[in-house]
Amino acid sequence: MLRAHLIRTFSSLTLALVLSAGLPLMANAAWGTGMDGSMNIVNEAGNNRLADAVRERLHQAGFADEAVMVEANRGTITLTGSVLGKDRIRECEQIVRGVQGVAHVSNKLTFPQTETGGLIG
Repeated sequence: MLRAHLIRTFSSLTLALVLSAGLPLMANAAWGTGMDGSMNIVNEAGNNRLADAVRERLHQAGFADEAVMVEANRGTITLTGSVLGKDRIRECEQIVRGVQGVAHVSNKLTFPQTETGGLIG
């Protein structure tokens, strides 16, 4: 109990020092509570590494010429943008699911349609 209290106190003091020094916190960083009650900061670098791994895998799979944007947050990958067809949406998602570290995929990809609602091509 004393250990958890000391960890929380130290974490609070660390945050206070960072804020009083005027150092910016990363926009996607978030405080969380560990199993032992300690406070920790989620590492944005891990999100960046996962997003980079997904982008690389998509590039290797031939999605380099399509407008797919990738965001990562704690193992969840959000895909936005457009691909060349409906089948490419499913293919892209399957590729992303195969990347180590991906826990969930939020697929918001679209594909071009004509003004009448039909597919192009």
